[in-house]
Amino acid sequence: TETSRNVELSVGRASQRTRVSATLFRNRITDFISTVVTGDSVSGLPVRRYRNVADARIDGVTGSAFYAASSRFECRVTAGYTRGENRATGAPLPSIPPFEATVAARVTPRPSWPWLEPEWVAAARQRRVDAAQGEASTPGFSIVNLRAGRAFGRASIAIGVENLFDASYRHHLDPSRISRPGQNAFVKIARG
Repeated sequence: TETSRNVELSVGRASQRTRVSATLFRNRITDFISTVVTGDSVSGLPVRRYRNVADARIDGVTGSAFYAASSRFECRVTAGYTRGENRATGAPLPSIPPFEATVAARVTPRPSWPWLEPEWVAAARQRRVDAAQGEASTPGFSIVNLRAGRAFGRASIAIGVENLFDASYRHHLDPSRISRPGQNAFVKIARG
């Protein structure tokens, strides 16, 4: 049975136009449930079995901020970094993402006009991988998403393009080594 001792410190502040928060955490885990690659595969994906890591630690920091300058402009930022380690061997724990951040701004030129929201998503290169688990180092990436929308009474419509510049990238936690799809367009209609 996995047991852990968690210590977390969170601070935040909120006002009518601003929200800011940050969290630091440390998890000391005894008999951490992890996986081991067996050497077999199914459809090209490695088969894994569970194992316990006697002494593990996961440390991290996350933060977010939101600012509404007016009813016409608001922005948000989120970021996080996590580090996992097998304390007996010093090896990294599997499935721990690298530093990641998102920055977005929403512009509404006039009330009842459509809003426009560019978003930048980035992740650092992941060098701390558990090679024994079949993890491979992942290059960093940076993509831009663009969304727009408008409300019509109780209904709304949103359109967008993800990965606007058709970057080739792979997220560290993706289950295979295949790049994510290129540009992706969508339309979303909702009614309250």
